[in-house]
Amino acid sequence: AFHVDNPYREPCIDYQLLHCVESNCPEDEGINRFVDAVGCAERLRDIDPEAFEILCTVPVKWEIGFPHISVCPIIQLDHNNLVRRVFFSPKSGGYAPPLDTDKLQNFYEAKRKLVALFESDENVYSTNFAFNPVGVSRHLEGLNIDHDTVTKSMWNYRQQANQENDSEKSEQPTWTKLTECTVEDVQTMGKLYSEDAARNQANRALNLLRSQKGEHLKLGAPIDLYTHGLQTASRAHD
Repeated sequence: AFHVDNPYREPCIDYQLLHCVESNCPEDEGINRFVDAVGCAERLRDIDPEAFEILCTVPVKWEIGFPHISVCPIIQLDHNNLVRRVFFSPKSGGYAPPLDTDKLQNFYEAKRKLVALFESDENVYSTNFAFNPVGVSRHLEGLNIDHDTVTKSMWNYRQQANQENDSEKSEQPTWTKLTECTVEDVQTMGKLYSEDAARNQANRALNLLRSQKGEHLKLGAPIDLYTHGLQTASRAHD
């Protein structure tokens, strides 16, 4: 059935990447399909504003057992009143709070209308079809990413692209020996090196340190090289 993963988490997952590592399912089994839930919610706003309003304002409970519990509407809006995310997961709750009978009926009717839009062929890109697990191997890996990570990466890539464009526009050096360098060449190298070091050197050092994590890097010691490096740095600091 159509669903989002982990609606009970706080803060919630913003982006999820799924990769099918292995599958030998028959062609008509185990197919993944996706639906444009945000587009469906906006469509519901157009055709039934009252149903849309109910799903935006009634706080429902999502859970998978304590402490993984959150309370928020099925449709969530941003500061511009645009749909930011849609939570829908029959396996993870979505329980309505105590409501008057009429409002409760309206809530479930609004929910049915949203589900009908989910199941419309024009909104489906791809859901999981059931498959017989006997004799079938199927392995999915998922990656969850928060919004800040994506926007920060986009900003970094944009800055890097701008710097590369600026560098391409500048005159490229033609010397092949240091004896051929001019004073201006040396000054340019020093300037660019200092800018790059200020921008990237700390991350390079941290990435090198993090690359020394893992059981395979204990190398006969009770701790890995990463922990050893932290201990050494702490002693040096003290």
